[in-house]
Amino acid sequence: MIGGGFTGGFPWRPKTPQDQPPTLGVVQSLDPVYRAQILRLPSKAAPRPYAPPSSAGVADRSEALASFREGRPSVRWVGPLFDGSGYAEASRNYVAALSVAGVAVTASSISFEDARADYGSAGRYATVACGRKAPYAVNIVHLTPEHYPRYRVDGCYNIGMFAWETDILPEEWIQTCRVMDEIWVPCQWTAEVARASGVNQPIHVFGHCANLEEYRDGPALSFPELRPEWFKFYSIFQWTERKNPRALLRAYLSEFTDKEPVVLVLKTYRSNYSTAEQEAVISEIDQIKREVGGKKQPRLLVILDMMSRDEILAFHRMGDCFVLLHRAEGWGLPLFEACLMERPVITTAHGGNMEFTRPETCFLVKHTPTPVQGMDWIPWYKPYMKWADPDINDARSQMRYVFLNRQQAAARAKAARLFVSEHFSWERVGMAMRRRIEEILKKMG
Repeated sequence: MIGGGFTGGFPWRPKTPQDQPPTLGVVQSLDPVYRAQILRLPSKAAPRPYAPPSSAGVADRSEALASFREGRPSVRWVGPLFDGSGYAEASRNYVAALSVAGVAVTASSISFEDARADYGSAGRYATVACGRKAPYAVNIVHLTPEHYPRYRVDGCYNIGMFAWETDILPEEWIQTCRVMDEIWVPCQWTAEVARASGVNQPIHVFGHCANLEEYRDGPALSFPELRPEWFKFYSIFQWTERKNPRALLRAYLSEFTDKEPVVLVLKTYRSNYSTAEQEAVISEIDQIKREVGGKKQPRLLVILDMMSRDEILAFHRMGDCFVLLHRAEGWGLPLFEACLMERPVITTAHGGNMEFTRPETCFLVKHTPTPVQGMDWIPWYKPYMKWADPDINDARSQMRYVFLNRQQAAARAKAARLFVSEHFSWERVGMAMRRRIEEILKKMG
C-alpha cells in the first residue's frame, strides 16, 4: 500500500487547501517534549500527474463464450488500479491473481487521486490488463456500490466487489447492489454485514491477495535518527477517526518512557501530501502529546511523504512490531502486509482483519461497541452505525508484552506469515476466482 487508503469510497475526503509539492525535513525545534519529529525519506517517490487508461476490451458475449470453450476465460475489471488507496492496492493484486490463474483480464482504471508512485509487480500486471484487447461477458466492478449503476454493462454478467467496515451498510448501497448479478467481498465480516443489511444477491468471498515473492528478504528503510538497539513499533494509516491514531498514541505514550530503548514510527497522511496537510497532522500529534503530559515521553517519529512500493516494503522490514488500534476495517492491508513480512501485529479484535489476525497469529486488543463518529466528511458513515472502541489499557499490556517477550512474539509472527501465505497468495485466490468465473460462463452458454 502506498499511502494508507481512502475510507469507504473514493472521491470523499476532507476539504483542504490546494495541493502543494510536499516538502519534508526535521521540523524546527519547539518544545522538545511535545514537538513530533518528521523523518526525511532517503529518496522520495515524487507524486506525478496521471491519466488512467481505458479498457481495450469489448463486451461480446458470443466471442467471450467461444474463447472460454477453448480454455481462455476472460473478464473485464473496473477499479482504481493506479491510485494509492487500499482499494487500489487490492484491485491491482486481484487483476494480477486472475492473470496468473490464466484469465484474460481487460481492465478499465478509474481514478480518484492526482498523484502516483511505483506499484511493483501488481502494477505491471494492471498496466498490461489496461492494454489488453479481449472480448468479455463478465464485468467485475471493484468500486464502492454507489458507482455500480454507472459501470455495469448491459448484456454482461455484472459483479460488484467492495469492502465495508461498520455493522450496517449504507441504505443507498443496498439499492445499488441490486443492479448487479452478484457481489464479491474480501471477508466473511463484509459478507455477513451485507446479508444482514438486506443485500439479496449471491455473495462470494475472495480474500485480498499478494505476490509472496515481494515479501522475501530485502533492504530495510534506515534513518540516521533511528538507533539499531531501539525496539521499533510502527504503523501505516490514513489520519482518520476510523484508523483511531489517538488511541495508538495514548497507549504508547502512556506505557513507555524516554529511558527505555523504544520508538514509535508512524507513516501517515490526511488527504494529500501538501505542506498544510502535513502540518495539520503534526499539530494533532503535538496536541495528543500535551494531553498525555509528562516530561519523560518516549520517542516518536513521523513520515508524511508518499512512499513507493519498495519503500513501503522496506519500512515493514525496518519495524519490529506493527500496531493499529483501528475502530473498523474491511480488510486491513497494512496489517496483512505486516503478517506477510513476519512482523508481530497488535490490533483490534474486530472487523474484516479477523479473516487473518487470529489469536494464534496476532496480539488482539479487546474492544467495546460504540457509535460511529468523526467521519462526517464521508457521506456513507451514519451515527446509527457502530464500530469498535479499543481498550487502551489492553493495548498497553499487549505492547509491553511484545517488547519484553520477543521470542514469543516472533513465534506468533511466523504463524501469521504461514497462515496468510497459505490462504492469500495470487495463485490460491486467483484460481478460486477463476473457478467462479468458469461457473458463470458455463451457465451463460
